[in-house]
This record gives sequence, structure tokens and C-alpha cells, in this order.
Amino acid sequence: MSYSAMNATHLTTSNSPSFVQMISSKVLRATHRDVRFGSSSSSWSNFRRNFDHNMGQYVIWAILGINGMVFVSWYVARANLSQRDPSLYAAMSRNFISSAQNIQAGRIWTFATSIFSHEQPAHMLFNCLAIYTIAPWVLASMGSTTFIGFYLGSGIAANVFSHYWHKFARPNPNYQSHGASGSMSAVTAYFACIAPTAQLLLFGIIPMPAWTLVAGLLAYDGYNTYVDKQNGINAAAHVGGLMAGFAFFARRRFGL
Repeated sequence: MSYSAMNATHLTTSNSPSFVQMISSKVLRATHRDVRFGSSSSSWSNFRRNFDHNMGQYVIWAILGINGMVFVSWYVARANLSQRDPSLYAAMSRNFISSAQNIQAGRIWTFATSIFSHEQPAHMLFNCLAIYTIAPWVLASMGSTTFIGFYLGSGIAANVFSHYWHKFARPNPNYQSHGASGSMSAVTAYFACIAPTAQLLLFGIIPMPAWTLVAGLLAYDGYNTYVDKQNGINAAAHVGGLMAGFAFFARRRFGL
């Protein structure tokens, strides 16, 4: 999917030491829920505890790395296509794009693989910028293992919502999308819930509280989803991601 305003946001931490302190103390203590590890002798419990405490930075870099590898694969596929070899491009299209055609063909894994798929440099750049700047704070609030499940699950939920929206509410048998925007919509929504007054920069220029940015995104993408605006942006996936982020926060915070 193409990028939206959300994809260009980033944290203003360099000149905000009080904000960093807030994130690392009050916000995290207020929102983090202890993981139930069960028996202290459980190997899974020990693995998860160590993974949560030691692997956070590697999780973010792994996501960026997978995005990069898939992006390079698309680049090679387009180069091969220009040389009249469509095989790789066809394979990428079958396996890394969430589309009505792929789902109807039984390739449901594309709900997940498309999360890491970007063809255009700008799409890749803005999504990776959002991942690099916002995702670490959300990961720190829930732990690495929970974040991985949240990132993948919310991206899948966004794609599933988009699929059924385009199947029933606004029928479009030709829709297709890919990219991390669904997952990052969820991450940004969750961040706005745990730190609503934290300052984010819209397009890297305009500062605003996180809750204001997310409310604006919900209104903008919600409107475009309702009117089915054909502008190259899968607004339905953005809305699905935002709702997944809100739902996950409510579940953790209020036990819903």
C-alpha cells in the first residue's frame, strides 16, 4: 500500500530529555503488564524472559532487514521484467501482495508476507523511518515477544479488514496492497494510547501531540475508506491497523 501522513512521523527525542524519561518510567510502568511465565524452571519461560530483555534492538533491525531484502527482490524482479523475464516478478506478485486474486487462489499467507513488501523507494523509506523511530518505544512497553505478535497480528488484521471491506462494503475485485502501513498504523495508535501528549512530527516538520495525529489519521483514512477514494493508498488497511492498535491497548490496559 502507498504511504500516508503517518508514515512520515517521527519522535522528537533529541531535544526532549523529559519526554524520554517519561517514556522510560511513568508511561511504561502504567501500561506494561507482567508476562505470566509460569514455572521458573520452564525453558520457554527463561527463553522468553531473556528474549524480552535482550533482543529488543535486534527485533527492530530484523524487521527493517526483512523489509530491505524483499525490497531488493522487487528491484531485481523489475530489472528481470525489463529484460523480458517475468518469472521472479510473477512469483513476488503471487507471494508478497495482499490481493483479492491471491486470497481467492488460496494464498492466504500474503496477509502476512505483504507486511514486509515494498516496491517503491519512497514507500519503503517512510515506512522504515516510522518503524525505526516509533516502534522501539512500543516494543519497550510490552517486551520483544509480545511486540512481534502485535506487529504481525495487527498487520494481518489490517489486511483481513481491507480484504473483506473491498469484498463486501466497497466491492473491488482488483484491489491489491502491500507494505508495513497497517502494522505501523497499529503501532502508532498504541503509542498514542500510552503517551498521548508525546510530540510527533507530521511529515517530519509539523509538531503535534500523538493523540491529535492519530485522531487526524483516523478521520482522514476513515473518510477515504468510506468514499473508496482511488488514490493509490489502501486507507482501509490503515483503518484496520488503527483499530487493531486501539483494541490491543484496551485488552492489555483494561483486560478486555
